[in-house]
Amino acid sequence: MKRIANRLVCFLLLAPIPIGILPIDSTGTKVTVTGGFGQFADVTRDCSGGVIYADKKPFNEINASITHKPHRNLELGLKTSNIFAKHP
Repeated sequence: MKRIANRLVCFLLLAPIPIGILPIDSTGTKVTVTGGFGQFADVTRDCSGGVIYADKKPFNEINASITHKPHRNLELGLKTSNIFAKHP
């Protein structure tokens, strides 16, 4: 359990946290594009939980969003995300 908590804390420290402070009655359009890279593991285990096979796989990701706020009480938007896994 401690290992999971440590990983969660590390993730939260490394995760980008966008913060924007706008006046309450502001209107406008915002376009955001972000990207990243990393790796994950494909792990095969036996019935007792032992690792039989582990294969690390790198990936790239890209995210984009556009939001429009025509009125202070209404916000419209479109968000998309794509992960590209690299296969050997």
